[in-house]
Amino acid sequence: MKQLIVTADDFGYSKYTNEAIIHCFRKGIITSTSLLVNTKYFDESIKLLKRNRNLDVGIHVNLTEFKPLTKSPSLVDKNYNFIDKTEWFNGYYKYVSKHEIEKEIEAQLLKAFSSGLKITHINGHNHIHIFPKVIDVV
Repeated sequence: MKQLIVTADDFGYSKYTNEAIIHCFRKGIITSTSLLVNTKYFDESIKLLKRNRNLDVGIHVNLTEFKPLTKSPSLVDKNYNFIDKTEWFNGYYKYVSKHEIEKEIEAQLLKAFSSGLKITHINGHNHIHIFPKVIDVV
């Protein structure tokens, strides 16, 4: 049997993003979502996902928005937010610490796994997975 998987990234980005993704899932438009774990909507996101158990959930590894879960000086700006995706694509990826990437991704994975959700996949927010140091870690 062939099956089409339609994934909506950015679950946890905002209350409205979560509502839109759940709406699309309930209407049969999407079958899967990818969860950002380093946002202030994480706890709310987990509650929604547990009420919608048939929605496949993956981890949306994030190194470009909001604050990291770890102390990672090479990954953050002066406000301790992740370096913006534009900077990554303009070559900043060459200067980040692979060790800090590894610690941050591990922290995000552990946080997602500790939620009790069945995690089905992993992907990267803002295509962060395409950079050599990131793909090596993942």
